[in-house]
Amino acid sequence: MASVIASRYAQALFELAKQEDLLDVCKEDLQTVAAGMIQYPELFALLKHPRINKKERKDILMKSFAGGQTYVMNFLKLLIDRNRFASIKDIEKRYQELYNEEKGIEIAYIQTAKPLDEAEEQQIVDMLKAKLKKDIIPKVKVEPELIAGLRIQVAGDVLDNSARNRLQRLKEQAKNS
Repeated sequence: MASVIASRYAQALFELAKQEDLLDVCKEDLQTVAAGMIQYPELFALLKHPRINKKERKDILMKSFAGGQTYVMNFLKLLIDRNRFASIKDIEKRYQELYNEEKGIEIAYIQTAKPLDEAEEQQIVDMLKAKLKKDIIPKVKVEPELIAGLRIQVAGDVLDNSARNRLQRLKEQAKNS
């Protein structure tokens, strides 16, 4: 249910931001607010608490995020009015997905057994960019249990070229023989 609510609110803000040519600004402001809620859980608890007066919560919000884009600030106040501020992290995540779709961006989750240097990472990004015809944002994570090689998850596909995966396939083939 929360994801449906978050999706609707994110879609509404996204459409408004697109009409007003403010997609980037709104994305950055939402990211700032969502990051602030993670960094300061006490603030998040205050802003979403239904027993605290809505006017007080809005005042806290305005002081905490002064300088935010007007549409975003009004949007956040609306979330407080409707007791939906608890969904801000999901809303920001969905807005980011809509933004990435609009801008032709894919997130590539790259898991490697050892750290990649910049040239190796760029080579992977360039290969994915050529294959998908989209801009790629790499999210690299070192996972020693892969033993060697790498695993890439992008655009709903998984490419697993890790030694661990190859060993598992050999083990399955040996069982089936």
